[in-house]
Amino acid sequence: ALGYYHPQIDFEVKESGDVLAVHVDAGEVTRLELVDIVITGEAENDPDFIRVISQSGLKQGEPLNHGQYDSLKSSLRNLALQKGYFNGSYI
Repeated sequence: ALGYYHPQIDFEVKESGDVLAVHVDAGEVTRLELVDIVITGEAENDPDFIRVISQSGLKQGEPLNHGQYDSLKSSLRNLALQKGYFNGSYI
């Protein structure tokens, strides 16, 4: 959920046999190379949509955070419903 998609995980059973040691190297974080969110149609210039996008926390060069991504999608969907944009979709 925080951008670590290539961890190295090693398991080791201790000599006694009753302890399992798990060694985790999170690896390199996945960063957003490009953030290009486009609103088209009637909501294209709506300041509320522009505000929601600008406050999403999704910025070029930042680690990918699925919480922020999912929150942005939910916020856009909820705002669209509140404002009567019932035919919106994600592409």
